[in-house]
Amino acid sequence: MSRLLFGIFLIVLSPMMATNALAALNNGSGGLSTGVCSPSSPNNSTCRITPSTYGVVIYEMGVCTSHPFGANTAGVGGGSVATMDESSCSVVFSNTSGFTYDVAAALNAPVDLEGINTRPANGTYGFPYIILGKTFTVNAEISAPDGNTYYADGSGGATTTAPGTDYPNVLNNFDSGTCYSGFIGASIPVGTIDAFLINDARVRRDSTDYTSDECTGVTKLVGVINLTTPFTITSETSNMQFDFIITNHGAQAGVDGTGAIADIASGPFSGSILVK
Repeated sequence: MSRLLFGIFLIVLSPMMATNALAALNNGSGGLSTGVCSPSSPNNSTCRITPSTYGVVIYEMGVCTSHPFGANTAGVGGGSVATMDESSCSVVFSNTSGFTYDVAAALNAPVDLEGINTRPANGTYGFPYIILGKTFTVNAEISAPDGNTYYADGSGGATTTAPGTDYPNVLNNFDSGTCYSGFIGASIPVGTIDAFLINDARVRRDSTDYTSDECTGVTKLVGVINLTTPFTITSETSNMQFDFIITNHGAQAGVDGTGAIADIASGPFSGSILVK
């Protein structure tokens, strides 16, 4: 998978030492992909593509010495509710209104977050986290197996009429049939990743907080990285950077039985954290 990184620089302090932590969050917008979308993608499959628009809203980033959802990470739904506990965390960025940005507009380019940037306290951290809005705005065009080029139609579907229309892909559930507010233990090279759907009070939604195939009261998504090897912030740490990975990844399409594109939505949310 090709990865072009979009950098958000959070802190800039003094000379450098490098520690790399790679992470990936799956936002539950689809299952396994067959690879990068192309005219040779098989029928009745799912594939991924670089979006022309990938809009996110970032509310907070931080690093924690213990998991901010504690022991209640096990399972999804099932009556397990937990309030995010940031007592062991250092917040490195915050914006109560949210910082809105189109990641696709600045591939491989650093962007300064608009909000409060704070140097984390010195210490060893095994649980970086990010709080995002629940909407991922995507747009993309795809050359399909049936020979046509398809564009996002703004409602999650696809059309052969150009240009494409931005689609606000809203995440309100990780599954269906009840409220599943957690996506737990996704394996990544450096550990695992957990994601949680929360309200403004930072409380996970319960299995009973459910109507019309959606969790009710969801306003934000929290991603927590469980690092196998924690990293250390010292007086020599110079900056911390989060990179969104969207190349051949940020948008996801469904190929139907005729080789046409049936739908276009956001792909699994993915990124990396670099501490220098």
